[in-house]
Amino acid sequence: MLTRLIIKNFALIKHTEIIFHDGFHAITGETGAGKSIIINAAKLLLGGRATPEMIRMGESEASVEGIFDVKTKTIVPVLKEIGIDFDEDEPVLIIKRVISTSKKNRVYINGSMFQLKHLADVSAHLLNISSQHEYQYLLNPETHILALDEYVGDDTILYNYKEIYQKFIKNRELIKKLKAQKEDLEEKKEFYAFMKREIDSVNPKRGELEKIESELNVLEHADELKVVFKEVIKELYNSNNSVYAQLNHSIQKLIQHREYLTNGDNEIEALQEAYYIIENVTSDLRSEAEAINQIDFDKLDELRYRHHELMKLYKKYGGNESRFFERFDSIVESLETIDKIDEELVILEKNVEKEEQQLIEQGIKLNKIRTKKALELSDLITSNLRKMAMPHSSFLIQIEHKADKSSITESGLDIVEFLIKTHEEGVFRPIKNIASGGELSRILLAIKETLSSNDEMKTYIFDEVDQGIGGETAHYIGELLTKVSKRAQIFVITHLVQVASRANHHYCVSKAYNGLETISTITYLSNNDRERELARMIGDPTQDASIQFVRKLLQEVKNG
Repeated sequence: MLTRLIIKNFALIKHTEIIFHDGFHAITGETGAGKSIIINAAKLLLGGRATPEMIRMGESEASVEGIFDVKTKTIVPVLKEIGIDFDEDEPVLIIKRVISTSKKNRVYINGSMFQLKHLADVSAHLLNISSQHEYQYLLNPETHILALDEYVGDDTILYNYKEIYQKFIKNRELIKKLKAQKEDLEEKKEFYAFMKREIDSVNPKRGELEKIESELNVLEHADELKVVFKEVIKELYNSNNSVYAQLNHSIQKLIQHREYLTNGDNEIEALQEAYYIIENVTSDLRSEAEAINQIDFDKLDELRYRHHELMKLYKKYGGNESRFFERFDSIVESLETIDKIDEELVILEKNVEKEEQQLIEQGIKLNKIRTKKALELSDLITSNLRKMAMPHSSFLIQIEHKADKSSITESGLDIVEFLIKTHEEGVFRPIKNIASGGELSRILLAIKETLSSNDEMKTYIFDEVDQGIGGETAHYIGELLTKVSKRAQIFVITHLVQVASRANHHYCVSKAYNGLETISTITYLSNNDRERELARMIGDPTQDASIQFVRKLLQEVKNG
């Protein structure tokens, strides 16, 4: 429910703050006073297009702010998905549009800035405008099935259908993605297979290059190493003046004089440790020298060739061993993926086939319910239309149904469209091809009245829904709007006293020039002011006869 509307520097309005209530609100005023400003302000709250021309002359910025008491539950998941701060215990939404001459327009929801598309997602659950220029609801056949399902009410089957449909769409998209991936891989398969054959022919092993380079390093310096090992072994161990002999001599001297040393035991132990280390190192060097002596130097050419083959391969497919094996793993994975994709596609296609059958079964059940309810709803809307200056009109909800997989859509197997004929001898045609603006208003009102008991949308704005009618038809439209207002908050911009007199709350839009500027104002009317405005609408507010007629009319409305 819209509880407050605050408008600043918008069109001819300088500043106004209007408090709204439950029920039926009538907005009246002379032609050109600015009633359309209310509609345009509401459109901004719905995410409508904002232009600098909307800003009051002489100002750099305009704003429209709406405060909503939220009672609809369907909006909660939308708010959570967008990330809007919302307390379900105090369900209030404050929506603000700011328009700037610099074109830096802004959207605020509960104090935080959001994108315009987010506003449209949110406000669609709060407010609905039915005006001479807002007939997408009727003119777009895609919305007709939504209206019918709203009247059906029981959404268990539809919920089950949509749950299966989401899986169906997900699996079908996955099949499409996998097939595209397979097609891409198939194009590269021969190339990958060639690369793998080339690599397999060399059969490189991880770490092999490092091992070969180490062996080559030894082989290519073998003669030099033989000399080095011989000299080092002699210096360490194999001479009377070796490190080993001198160290042994030093240890024996210290042992002989141990009793005179302060830290003799530790010093002797350290030297003995060094003595044994030299002994071990010498042994290792002898082993390495012996290994060199046993080297098969014929292997040198073989290792050099292997090293060349590996380096050529690594350079071609990566640059070094690490990047080469990353590339090789990727090639192997791609070739294996093709086989895996085939396996996945078999499973997914079986799932899609099963889901198609389930959707057809659920779609047939949906069609049976819709067909029955479509007849009921058609009769109810026809009855309403014939009381609104369309006495020979008939309304028909047409359902085209095909129980096959080619007809599967998010909403079922049905194509629903609203048809109408305005003469007894006429034929049913799509609404968009036959109805005038005034007729569209009445058709929309007839539909809204019928559906409002099930609709979670609780605020409607009707702009001149009574255009081109009067007399008994005007009375009936007033009654119809009253019925809607029992279940929802409604705003009606009207020029008919028969409609305005039925409102719970009456506002008047007026325009005045104060010598400097023209300003539109919106005033809440009560008692005498309301009587005078209603009298103006039928003729002359100064005439006693007009006032008496209005008082009688208001009393009749009060008495029901």
